[in-house]
Amino acid sequence: MDPNVPPQNFLRTCNNDVTKAEKLWQEHLSWRRVAEIGSIHQRPHPHFHDIKKAYPHFVHGHARNGLPVSYELCGRMNLKPLFREGLQVADMIHHLVYTTEYMINVLKPQLKSKVADGVDYEPEPGGIVIMDVKGLSLSQLSGDLISYLSAAGAMVNANYPGFQKRTIIVNAPMWFSGAWGGVNKFMSKEVRDAACVCGSNYMKELNKSIDLDQIPKEYGGTSVFGMMEHEYERDLRAFVKEVEVEDEEEEEEDMDEDSGFPDSPRRTRSFSFEDDTMRGAKKGGSYGGSRVFYAILLVVLLVLFLLTAFT
Repeated sequence: MDPNVPPQNFLRTCNNDVTKAEKLWQEHLSWRRVAEIGSIHQRPHPHFHDIKKAYPHFVHGHARNGLPVSYELCGRMNLKPLFREGLQVADMIHHLVYTTEYMINVLKPQLKSKVADGVDYEPEPGGIVIMDVKGLSLSQLSGDLISYLSAAGAMVNANYPGFQKRTIIVNAPMWFSGAWGGVNKFMSKEVRDAACVCGSNYMKELNKSIDLDQIPKEYGGTSVFGMMEHEYERDLRAFVKEVEVEDEEEEEEDMDEDSGFPDSPRRTRSFSFEDDTMRGAKKGGSYGGSRVFYAILLVVLLVLFLLTAFT
């Protein structure tokens, strides 16, 4: 890839304005250098398991065109305790970048071979998100969560434009469709076009792009894997664990080499997204477009708040 030529997804998010796309692309490359994104998977991810437990989300299968499919169980989200214990918005952004880079650079290349003959493979990085809002309530809302959703949307918009190819909201309660119709007119066309709201009868929508054997049984599919136990998700957990073990071994080696005080580790033990490395998240994402999932979740929470306040 020519570093001087912005990819198509950057051009699209800038409405094919080459000057804007080149600027956004160069800012993205600078962000990758400063934040050392290229080596993010060589460093431990200390919050991985805690975040996964507090906000259940997992990769399960792939679409017919080779896009990975992930599920976000919004109704089971319980991030407040983690934030109270010291988790920072920057830690959540690190987790988002870590998993996004994994899907782009580790998982996505493996999926080309999964595409059936006669089906066009989607070469661009991206994925489909199934957003399960069953059980979502206002009690999950907090200032930290709102800050994270806003920062995440802006960061994705600035650095991974067009990544979320499709967001399917499932298990939406009856009142949600009407509320959605009232608020989505204030959202960007991209968000509206990329999102689909379904109640409990969502299988037809899922099956438009995902084969039944790639959908968990809990969602009506025939996958042989449990909801959070797909081989793609297990591989991700093993990937994280391998780096943790290697880092512990390196620490022990450093302790043995001198008087017992560890040298500067060969890997950065934490991953800070402060200052320049929060590019996009602090700017607010000036280039319209790819924060679909995060915009939707914010809208859901806003609708819940309004219904609670005025009913």
